[in-house]
Amino acid sequence: MLAAFFLSLVGHGTVIAADPASPEERAAAQLEAGNQRLEAGEFAAAIAAYRVGFEIYPRASFLFNIGLAQIELGQLIEAADSFESVLMRPEATPDVAAQAREHIAQLHEKLAVVAVKGGDGASLGVDAQAPRALPLPKPLLLLPGAHALRATRDGYLPFERQLATEAGSRTDVEVVLDPVPLAPRPKRRYWLWATVGAAVAAGAVVTFLVLRRDDCPPGKDQCIALAH
Repeated sequence: MLAAFFLSLVGHGTVIAADPASPEERAAAQLEAGNQRLEAGEFAAAIAAYRVGFEIYPRASFLFNIGLAQIELGQLIEAADSFESVLMRPEATPDVAAQAREHIAQLHEKLAVVAVKGGDGASLGVDAQAPRALPLPKPLLLLPGAHALRATRDGYLPFERQLATEAGSRTDVEVVLDPVPLAPRPKRRYWLWATVGAAVAAGAVVTFLVLRRDDCPPGKDQCIALAH
């Protein structure tokens, strides 16, 4: 039933030229090639053909068909993204949009939805995926199971959260980043100042004694000893 709808959706009114010249005709050739691969169960090859066709002549039908092939490959998160992209295409008819929403709802029942709020300006890493900037434009879709979230930003302590998600569940996560605490100021070493003061005082005494050497009678060694 799904494949029949797919074929009628993408093939209606399409004429394949023997020697495609226009972008529409070249895209239609890729669409037909993708259809054949999909019917043969060669889902990765079908996706490749659809992507080429979309580059030549972007249409919602290519994205829809990519989503179907991704479902067959078990790429559920990627399939949900493809159907979301269908809804953003201006040429998507109400019937196509309704079918895309139906697939999205079915995929959400098999995935975990994680809505992340806060942490503006930070980078969010999920498991081993590439970091993405916060805030996120839409909730995360994750496979059921354990996941590690880590948000980082210069000048702030990292935010970390461990999740255990289930199929069809929704989890709300608020990222709160605390500033890195300032290093404590070093305490004054008062003993050093006291030592310096004592040394200055001792120098003054010695200078005083040297200055008083002229008061000693000639030949008095004790005055010289005191001056030193």
